Amino acid sequence: HFAGVVDQFVGGEIHLADLIPGKYTVTEKVDARYESQAPKTVKVEADKTTTVSFKNTLRKGDLKIIKTSEDGIVADIEFTITGQNYNRTVMSDKNGEIILVDLIPGIYTVTEKVDPRYEAQEPKTVVVKADETATVEFKNTLKKWLLCIVKRDSETGKVIPYAGTAFQIYAQDGTLVSMNGVDIFTTNNEGCIITPEPLPYGKGYSIAEVKAPTGYVLEDAPVFFDVENA
Repeated sequence: HFAGVVDQFVGGEIHLADLIPGKYTVTEKVDARYESQAPKTVKVEADKTTTVSFKNTLRKGDLKIIKTSEDGIVADIEFTITGQNYNRTVMSDKNGEIILVDLIPGIYTVTEKVDPRYEAQEPKTVVVKADETATVEFKNTLKKWLLCIVKRDSETGKVIPYAGTAFQIYAQDGTLVSMNGVDIFTTNNEGCIITPEPLPYGKGYSIAEVKAPTGYVLEDAPVFFDVENA
């Protein structure tokens, strides 16, 4: 009979000599990094070498990426995840989520490919632990700019320095834009309007004149514009 504890030799092998023939149970003391191992029973015969093998499998963890945005667009957003010996690019689903399973525990960096309409996003670092789901969130904020409105004389091309010229602004879907409870914007003494709040990135905005300067005809056609550059 034999009972004892032996250490692993270099190369991952242990050789026990001069054992009495019979059945032996081999139990590995498994490191916490690995999945548990069931003991193995082996039959030792005279003048023969019996082999028993153990293969350790690392315990894994999962990573969940959650994407939200100011304009509600969350599907098909590209993310790149990198870690030790790991590099993968994936797309968010219709709910703005990505779930990566069976990752080796460690530090991972998640980088979003940001659409030009959003403010820049810094890569985020997340720690994946065994048997747990790590979560990292990205929230995109639309770029915004203040809008300057002026009315020019069609003959001279100069700004009409008249206070009280009034305009309304419409969003892409035709809804009236309101800022601080105001939806009619009027020029100052220099004939200029700076909106009190910035407009978010978007295309297909329009401006409609609702009150013309004294001596001028009201512009009945809306002016369309895009908010996409500083």
